[in-house]
Amino acid sequence: METLAFQISLPGVDEEIMFRGILLGLLTSSLKEKITFVGNPSVLLTAILFGFMHGLTLDKNYTIDFEYIYFIQTTFAGYLWGWITLKSRSILLAILSHNFSNFLGTLATMIK
Repeated sequence: METLAFQISLPGVDEEIMFRGILLGLLTSSLKEKITFVGNPSVLLTAILFGFMHGLTLDKNYTIDFEYIYFIQTTFAGYLWGWITLKSRSILLAILSHNFSNFLGTLATMIK
């Protein structure tokens, strides 16, 4: 129960402040959509960085591994949360949806 309470309330706060608050804000102001490819370049870059942060893992033997599935899932989610942040002009909805996503993922693993 504590794990679910944690997932619904906290993990998205620091990650969203970092990725959608600070990084997205800095990239959006510096790129100003000068580069155009699939969607907003600032959202895409922060989503890819977010994906790498979640896709790279370090095990107890200090071996670095890359989990492609986590990378793809979190890059997609990061893109969605970046888009939400730009459209709403706030990171609040991104934080709430991030925490809800973590909650559902944790709940799904507990039910198995």
